[in-house]
Amino acid sequence: MPPPFEWVGNHPVLDFTNTVSWRHAGLANERLLTYPDLLRWSREAGTLPAAAVARLARRAAAHPGQAQRVLDAALELRAALQGTFSAMARGKPAAAPDLAAINRILAEALPRLGLKPTGRGVGLDWKQAPDDLSSPLWAVAWLAARLAMADDVPRMGRCANDECGWLFLDTSRGGRRKWCVMDDCGNRAKVRRHRRRARTCEPGEGPRAA
Repeated sequence: MPPPFEWVGNHPVLDFTNTVSWRHAGLANERLLTYPDLLRWSREAGTLPAAAVARLARRAAAHPGQAQRVLDAALELRAALQGTFSAMARGKPAAAPDLAAINRILAEALPRLGLKPTGRGVGLDWKQAPDDLSSPLWAVAWLAARLAMADDVPRMGRCANDECGWLFLDTSRGGRRKWCVMDDCGNRAKVRRHRRRARTCEPGEGPRAA
């Protein structure tokens, strides 16, 4: 079983990029191992309704090869999103190949995007292809385009742990958030600082406070 999804990004697109750990030595803790994992993420993130997820699950079971190709496309999209928003978090321009990968999915999505009535007014509706196995990617690409142009982008953050790479919108007071999760990466950094200080103590001297 893959690790459970974590919701620390304050935005579904960033939570999508956070379905794997972006380490220098390679990806770790992969959570999108199968197409059903992608559907599970879509349901939990709220990017697709439960009824659509159920239809897509049945179609994926009947067309496993196509489902695998869509999963491969999802991982390519995720890498492009992580590269794009990591660059924006550092105040740098996004790489052209990353934007091109996002635009390929966005080009599929936009002709199928429409509005439908809801109890609160109107909502988004993916028209004409309700059973298309690629539809989970359309919602992510559309939300990514909106996020990239949103006022929240200046508060885009990247976990200070280089062995993590998770992204988040910094909604903290003063915009000082450094870690994806303080109890995880933040505490690990604190332990590393404590150990470094302990190693630099003089013989017979106890470690200084972390």
